Amino acid sequence: TVASKEVDPEAARCFGCENPLEDGCYGCNQCKFYLHKGCAELELVPQIQHPFHPQHPLTFFPQSPYQGEYVCGLCGGIFWGFVYHCGSCLFDLHINCALLQSSIAANFPNSLHHHPLHFIQNHNEEVERDCSGCQKPLSGPIYHCLDCSYPTFFTLHKECVELPLEINHPCDRKHPLTLLSRRPAHPEECSCYLCKIQWKGFVYSCFRCNFEVPVDDFLFSPPTITNASHEHPWMLISKKMSFICDFCGIFGDHSPYLCATCNLVVHKNCISLPRNIWITRHRHVICFSYSFQQNQDKVCCKICDKEVDTSYGRYCCSASGCDYIAHAHCATGKEIWDGTIINEGYDERHGPSNLITDVIEQISIEEIMVAIVSNASSFSIKIALNYLKKCDIHFTSTHLHSQTHARSVTIQVVMPAVIGTRDLAIGATEEVAALTLTFVVC
Repeated sequence: TVASKEVDPEAARCFGCENPLEDGCYGCNQCKFYLHKGCAELELVPQIQHPFHPQHPLTFFPQSPYQGEYVCGLCGGIFWGFVYHCGSCLFDLHINCALLQSSIAANFPNSLHHHPLHFIQNHNEEVERDCSGCQKPLSGPIYHCLDCSYPTFFTLHKECVELPLEINHPCDRKHPLTLLSRRPAHPEECSCYLCKIQWKGFVYSCFRCNFEVPVDDFLFSPPTITNASHEHPWMLISKKMSFICDFCGIFGDHSPYLCATCNLVVHKNCISLPRNIWITRHRHVICFSYSFQQNQDKVCCKICDKEVDTSYGRYCCSASGCDYIAHAHCATGKEIWDGTIINEGYDERHGPSNLITDVIEQISIEEIMVAIVSNASSFSIKIALNYLKKCDIHFTSTHLHSQTHARSVTIQVVMPAVIGTRDLAIGATEEVAALTLTFVVC
């Protein structure tokens, strides 16, 4: 065994499960090969029949069977260590996921999903993504579809599986609302709240009244909400009514929350908009503001390039002399913001210089937004290729190339000199005249 203080800090993860090492691990410092005591003592059989892949047996490999990493068919994580692998289907299970217990769920409505679901009582926090129903992070018992593989997973909270198929709602007293797995189609230029936030979860819908309620509103709409970012409580107005949210400036048609003291009306999800965040499109911290600005010249969102109405909330740069501004819903989109909240008083001089600025074009590849940008200056770039089932990553000073099972993506980065590479990060200290990302999908 090797004590944790003796482990090479550059290889301080278990080669089997890839979690951080603890005291009492097994390892070889010369080879930088380490295993948790528990991983080393697992009684792993060479081949198993697994309920997550009943078509074929899975074969154990001590490391990825590809030239690089593999993607787990359950949790979607990218790994290189212990794996159970099906060579016929290129299906892979991370060792921790292969050890989970499951059972086939009975009687889940075909109208909501056409594949069988597996019930997993305890996934040990291995599945780290949002529920396909309520779009909240998964926790507790879950139901998972193994036919919907990477990157289009279908996984539900136990509570979302048990939702009633019809409800009576105070916002539509004439008809019951029916549970749907996706929203009915809206016009392409629809400006409703669910279209603006690109809601992809379950909804309760009345097709006669053209009315929809996302399931997170049904599940998580308490009569009052108290939030640290606002000094007064918010009260739910549970009725169908038209309003414009004071925080995001987007139209709403039901159940706003009211601050009677400040005379503010907002969407429920806008109550929790963070004050300070760091996004991938700007090098400084940006701050949320909802104070009305008079005599403001026309300004455009630096993310979507559409006008920002400063009568409503928006994110602005906190740096002196910087005029960066963005819509609240643009700045907090998942492809722009990783969910990290910056504490008050944070000195960004000691933090990472942020990533990409001045978007000149946007490209969607299978619902993944890619930005082509220019006019950036001294910064570090981190490109997340989380939609790729990648096997190998190669770095050079001008480009990086990712080989995948199904397609290849070439990213060409134009910059003066690369002084270091780490993961998918490319660093530059000189002034960068232009940055171009070229995507080739085969």
